[in-house]
Amino acid sequence: MNACNGGCNKPLKANEKISCSQTNCKKQFHYFCVQLTSAKKPTNWKCPDCIQEMSSTQRNKIKNDTPGKNSLSKAINESLDERQNVTFTRGNTLNNRFVEETVNLRSAVRNILHEEIRDIVRAAISEEFSILRKELRSCEDSLSYLNNKFEEMEK
Repeated sequence: MNACNGGCNKPLKANEKISCSQTNCKKQFHYFCVQLTSAKKPTNWKCPDCIQEMSSTQRNKIKNDTPGKNSLSKAINESLDERQNVTFTRGNTLNNRFVEETVNLRSAVRNILHEEIRDIVRAAISEEFSILRKELRSCEDSLSYLNNKFEEMEK
């Protein structure tokens, strides 16, 4: 069983993978790692590395071929066109994107957990203070009663 070339390096199952159609490539990816689903499986799909190696005219041809166009190829081509002057280490673009998304997801989860824990602690402290206030009122009432009784005894 081959490992995914999309950055996760997990084993590929037959029903969870897509292969690059470039004749000299044949890299395989999980649908999730390249943001596809088995329902949206294109027939002539090229991996991000092969698309990156193509000339800009070839990428534009893929982008403009409406019948065979898919959202991932469009997104990759637009991304590559926007970043023409940026140098990428070959093979690391998808891995870098995966790491970036993982970091963003961790940050979002951390923020959500921080807010949830803060709300839980606030609620617990508020409840404890409410109980303390009731007990303090009870003590005040008792002291007031005892003070009244003491004053009555002095008379």
